[in-house]
Amino acid sequence: MAKRKKPASPKVPQVADPGVLSPAKRPATAVSVASILDMHPSWRLSLLDMDGPFGWVGLPGEELREIRGKLVEYEGLMWREIKVEQADRNHLISIQSMSPEAQNRLRKILPGVDELFSLRLTGKGRIFGIIQERGVMLVVWWDPGHRVCPVKK
Repeated sequence: MAKRKKPASPKVPQVADPGVLSPAKRPATAVSVASILDMHPSWRLSLLDMDGPFGWVGLPGEELREIRGKLVEYEGLMWREIKVEQADRNHLISIQSMSPEAQNRLRKILPGVDELFSLRLTGKGRIFGIIQERGVMLVVWWDPGHRVCPVKK
C-alpha cells in the first residue's frame, strides 16, 4: 500500500527586517543600508492585501493607472531620494502609530511585523509595504484616505 503524502502547508513569504532602511536598525541581510539607499526601488506584489479595509480588490481601473504611474515615477529615483531627501513624505510607520483598524489587520495578515514603510502617492494617498534587501518594496496596502495613520489635529 502506497504512503499518503501530507498536504502541502501554505507558504508564508519570508521577509527581511521591515526596518531595513532605518539607520538605527541592522538589516537581517548582508546588504548594507547605504547600498540600498543607492538603489532604484522596485516592487513585489506577493503580499498585496486583497481584502480588508486597505485591500486592493475593487479599485477602479483609472485609480490603478494613477497608482502605477506614480510608482513608475518613483522607479526613476534612488531610495536615498525617497527615504532621506523626502523623509517628510515617505517614512516608516510603527504599528503603535497606526489606527486600531490598521493594527488589527496588520497583526492578522503579517504577524510579527511591527512597522510598514509609507510611500506618499497623492495628498492623502499612501502605499504601505516592507522594504527588503536589494531595494525591493513588498507592497501591502493602498490607503487613499490617510486612514492607516490618521493625522492628529
